[in-house]
Amino acid sequence: MGKTAKNVESEFILTISQNALTRFTQNYIHQNMASEESNIQLRVIINGREGTFTTNCFDDTEMLRNAAEKAVEIARAQKPDKTFPGLPKGVRQINFSNASPSTEKCSPARRAAIVKKIISQAKKHKAEAAGALSTRTERLIIWNSNNVRACQYSTKAELNLVVSRGHYSGYSYWAGSDIEQMPFEQMAMEAIQKTGFVGEPYPIAPGAYTVVLSPYAVAVLAKFLSYMGFSAKDYIEKRSFMNNLMGKKAAGRNVTIFDDGMNLEGIPRAFDYEGSPKKKVYFIKNGVAVGLVHDSRTAAKMGVPNTGHALPMPNSHGPFALNLFVAPGKSSEKEIIQNTRHGIYVTKIHYPNIVEPIATIMTGMTKDGTFLIENGRITKPIRNLRFTQSVLEAFCNVEDISRERRCLASNMGACTAPAMRIKDFHFTGVSNLADGVD
Repeated sequence: MGKTAKNVESEFILTISQNALTRFTQNYIHQNMASEESNIQLRVIINGREGTFTTNCFDDTEMLRNAAEKAVEIARAQKPDKTFPGLPKGVRQINFSNASPSTEKCSPARRAAIVKKIISQAKKHKAEAAGALSTRTERLIIWNSNNVRACQYSTKAELNLVVSRGHYSGYSYWAGSDIEQMPFEQMAMEAIQKTGFVGEPYPIAPGAYTVVLSPYAVAVLAKFLSYMGFSAKDYIEKRSFMNNLMGKKAAGRNVTIFDDGMNLEGIPRAFDYEGSPKKKVYFIKNGVAVGLVHDSRTAAKMGVPNTGHALPMPNSHGPFALNLFVAPGKSSEKEIIQNTRHGIYVTKIHYPNIVEPIATIMTGMTKDGTFLIENGRITKPIRNLRFTQSVLEAFCNVEDISRERRCLASNMGACTAPAMRIKDFHFTGVSNLADGVD
């Protein structure tokens, strides 16, 4: 598609992916699957009227012509958007690859061999392993009629692991581009060690406690904070907590949160879904609220540069941070625990939900490894707890941060985060079941 008339613009996004998955439970592989998906999203803008049509049927030119006609038909049925600045312009070409041959060529037999070693370790400790090992190869191509061209070839390997024994379960997770870098044996032991207890979990009363949150738990808090207010669209619509905080203290001086699409510690993405290059954006720097992510539309409305954070259009979110990072500290997680006189260690946050976005209040439960810390040692497992907590209040109360970080990926993007010790974290309920399901 090209520019066929004045005030007409067009864009297409081509995605081709290969996905493979090995699931296992109770120390057995129970599912192996693979799929290949291809789709094209066509967007047409005619005198400010925008139409989008997505199809996975494009084997010949006639199918593509039909899809384009549908997009035009949809555009002509819309009201014109006088604030739309048009598609990104300029002769721009981006070619980026972070693909790993090992991940691309990973066979079902190789995935099964990795899972077999994990299961073998679990059996030695009379425990049961469950989870999923997956790989993904993706080609993303974006082209528009204003000479924007962007192409990325990437791979991703991911392991979700839960090990259980009796009343107890432990969790471990890893995501990255190269499956050969996955420390699966270390991950198995990390999860297994959380199950080495006898008897039932110890109940404690709800209240405000000092907590040591694992990197997995910190990543969930950071992702939900991003969802509640790092988008410029939310800011423009005055739905962001950043409206009241920009340029002011939002967290402790030891807390810095940013988005960096080119950081190889996360899941890299060189450009957004408009083909604009990703820029590193600080949201909270040394505790001060300093920035937002933009797409072409919000950047034009606020008169600022585009940061390259568009999602596929149409969408209700506006720009979104998909490559979050929380800056590390100087301690090890072990040292943080040793320096905690009395507190609670939280491995994983389960079933998180937003309560009040402007106040950044969210709720959720602990799961897969919740322990009492006494005099610098993890002494006993405790029943899982429900928390109701302002994320920014928690980040104002950070006492220590680990230098080690983990990447946690989900449909909300990836976040690479350290462990944290936080004082006065509010637990509002106790689970009635040992496994934490209420």
